[in-house]
Amino acid sequence: AQAIAALGGYGGARRRFEVRGEAGGVTVVDDYAHHPSEVRATLSAARERFGGRRIVAYFQPHTYSRTAALLEEWASAFGDADMVLVGDIYAARESDTLGLDAAAVAKRIEHPNVRAVGSIGQAAAALRSLMRPGDVLLMLGAGDGNRVGEAFLEA
Repeated sequence: AQAIAALGGYGGARRRFEVRGEAGGVTVVDDYAHHPSEVRATLSAARERFGGRRIVAYFQPHTYSRTAALLEEWASAFGDADMVLVGDIYAARESDTLGLDAAAVAKRIEHPNVRAVGSIGQAAAALRSLMRPGDVLLMLGAGDGNRVGEAFLEA
């Protein structure tokens, strides 16, 4: 009985398909996915949950070394998104010694509607003009890219 009561009040893990809110008819969802297999699974879940709604994936790559190591896998990770926006790489503990940036990642992703959107502020500004009622904004990444969705909700 205690376990059932506790589960009834459980809201889920933070940053794991966490619905952050809705603004202007756009549902904003945040997920910590930062590996191609996690991104595929999260996008598949979004497609199942939100059906025919347009899914706009904002992806913030996590560290230069990880992004470079997984670049081939990133190429095919976004098939269930309708649009893919690639933010600046979250450096964490690293500095750019590989000459890799969001534009290079976006160019490598095999998707008909992908582009680099730069910094958190630039991405939030781009989303204000791209999003329309009924859309789902799915933020993906382990860095601070969730701030893009927060800025969208605040605007």
